[in-house]
Amino acid sequence: MEQNRDLHWIKALVVKAQEKLNANSGKVGVVRSNLTLMIKMVGDVARGRFKLPAKTVMSLIGGLIYFVNPADFIPDFIFTLGYLDDIAVIQWIYSRLKDDFKRYEASVKK
Repeated sequence: MEQNRDLHWIKALVVKAQEKLNANSGKVGVVRSNLTLMIKMVGDVARGRFKLPAKTVMSLIGGLIYFVNPADFIPDFIFTLGYLDDIAVIQWIYSRLKDDFKRYEASVKK
C-alpha cells in the first residue's frame, strides 16, 4: 500500500512539472529538452517501464521538486531571474547523469 501512495505522489509530481514546463517553456528554453526528458524518465520509472538506481531516481525527483517549487533559491516571480536557478539545477543534474539520460533515450527509440 505504501508503494502505491509513493507512486501516486511521483506521478502527480510528473504532471505538475509538465504543466509548469508547458506554461513557462520560454523561460527555461536552454534546458527545455533536458527537462522534458527528465520528466519522461521519472514517469517511466514510476510506471515500471524503465529501471534506474535509487540514487539516480532520487536526484531526478529532487530536480523536479526544485523546478515545481516557485519559492526556491531565486523565487520564480522575480522577472527574468526567477528561472536561472531552476535552469542551473536541471543542467547540473543532466550533466551528472548524462549516461543514464543516453541509456533512457536509447531505450525509448527501440
